[in-house]
Amino acid sequence: LFSPPYYYYSRELRLDSGVVMSIMISLYSVIMGWEKKLFLLLTFPFIAIGFLFKSVIALLSLPIIFLFCLIYKQWNWIKAKYLWLGFFVGGIIVLPWHIIQSMKFGKTFWDQYIGYHVLTRAFQGIGDGMEKISGTKLYYLISLWNYFQPIIIIFFLLLIIYIIHLFFKRNKINPYILAAL
Repeated sequence: LFSPPYYYYSRELRLDSGVVMSIMISLYSVIMGWEKKLFLLLTFPFIAIGFLFKSVIALLSLPIIFLFCLIYKQWNWIKAKYLWLGFFVGGIIVLPWHIIQSMKFGKTFWDQYIGYHVLTRAFQGIGDGMEKISGTKLYYLISLWNYFQPIIIIFFLLLIIYIIHLFFKRNKINPYILAAL
């Protein structure tokens, strides 16, 4: 959310920014839900909204959430009734479009949707299209370095300072700061 590509893509109305926002809100709702269970109600609805933006990419929030819970040893949220109520709300958000498309286009919808847009593109590799245009697999890193100055340098300097600070204090990383990184 703090990177220049997010704002760039938002101005172009690309769906990437919507799914990133949905993933971040779902992660934030779980972190807040560690103390205030009501926030867990937002987790699955925002995953569902992200799913409508960009399909299965929104499901990346689940391993991110589990990684955070593993790092911070926070698992009591899984039993919270608000989380599972949010699961049903998420289903109400995501199912109508899929049902309508299935009724309207039938097997063609599922072949294109699951066959191409989910499976084929998932295993295609990140940046395959840009690799052909730019001639390098490092296109995204080079773009960050070339076009997002001085933010990228400031980001790495702050990250190094924060890691050094943690090393000397021997504290765990604040989950909000880790999520922002």
